Amino acid sequence: MVKITEVEGMSMAYSQEKRGFIKAISTQQADVDPEIIKQDDLCQFGKWLNELPQEDKQSEQFITVKALHADFHKAAGEIMELAASGKRDEALRMIEGSDQFSNITGRLTLALRLWQSKL
Repeated sequence: MVKITEVEGMSMAYSQEKRGFIKAISTQQADVDPEIIKQDDLCQFGKWLNELPQEDKQSEQFITVKALHADFHKAAGEIMELAASGKRDEALRMIEGSDQFSNITGRLTLALRLWQSKL
C-alpha cells in the first residue's frame, strides 16, 4: 500500500519537475524533445506511479492523479513545442497566463494533497 511519505516525496518531485520545465523555457535551455516531455512515464513521478501495486492503482485518488499527471505532460510538451519553434514568448505566456496549464497544475497539486489526506 502506498505510504503518505511516498506521496509527499513524489509531490515534491513533481513540483521540482514543474519548476525545472518553466526554467528551461524561460532561460531557453530546453533541449528535450517535446515528444519526450509529452510522455508521462519517463519522469521520476511517472515511474513511481507506474510502479505502485495494483491495489493502489484502483483508488480514486490514483486514477485522478494519473490522469492529471498525463494532462500536465501533454500541456508541457505543447508548450515546449512552441519554445522549440522559436515562440518562447508565447510559450511563457501559456505557462504564466494560461488557464489550461494553471488549471492542470493546480488540480494536480490539490489531488496530491487529497491523496495524502486519505492515507
